[in-house]
Amino acid sequence: MKINTILDHRGSVVSRIQSDSTDPGRIHHILSQDLQPVFDEIDYLRSHLHDRPTDMRPVATIPAAVVQQMINEGSWNDEAHLKKWLNDPDNRCFRIWPGHI
Repeated sequence: MKINTILDHRGSVVSRIQSDSTDPGRIHHILSQDLQPVFDEIDYLRSHLHDRPTDMRPVATIPAAVVQQMINEGSWNDEAHLKKWLNDPDNRCFRIWPGHI
């Protein structure tokens, strides 16, 4: 039997602990996020920030769950890895500004 316990719930981000009675020595921390509000914000910013100076435009919105994963992997403070992530075509949906970083 799986047991889920919510640790924190802020907006669209949910942090929970999951354990399984068949393996009582292991627990899993799961961070999940509803991405629809993120995509709505990105769409809004894409359509309303075109008149801002180019050096003051936001580039992307990175979901909290992705940031947490990068922190866990040790890549969040690696500028080269972050640029590579932002320029990856698979992550285009998180970009506000379409240019190359």
